[in-house]
Amino acid sequence: MTQPAIPPSYGPRQAQPLDLILEQHGAADWAWFDGPDPKDKRGSWEERLEERAAGAAAAAAAVMATPEGRELVEYLADITVRRPLFVLGMPDPLLYAATREGQNGLFFTLLKLIAMGRQEQSHVREGT
Repeated sequence: MTQPAIPPSYGPRQAQPLDLILEQHGAADWAWFDGPDPKDKRGSWEERLEERAAGAAAAAAAVMATPEGRELVEYLADITVRRPLFVLGMPDPLLYAATREGQNGLFFTLLKLIAMGRQEQSHVREGT
């Protein structure tokens, strides 16, 4: 198995440099915090997010249709929802549980995207 080509010092600043964040939001003056521009004809933030979700759903379904994609999702399940949750003896068990819930939430979002891309009804997560 080959290892991913990630430099040893690869960190969050390389993954998401500030210049890229500013470029994606179109303004270096932080005006994008003020809300949508009324002259912007692209629709609301929610509408644009739905469009992006549709594209992500199609991509997730396409990846899942391959044996490698299936293996990736199985691996993600192994390290998130299938991993036992032990909180006994932890210094801050609630923080650990919240972190795990975040990891699991991301996995279930991926499953929802896959179902959306396949035009299937996504499964309702237990407890939600």
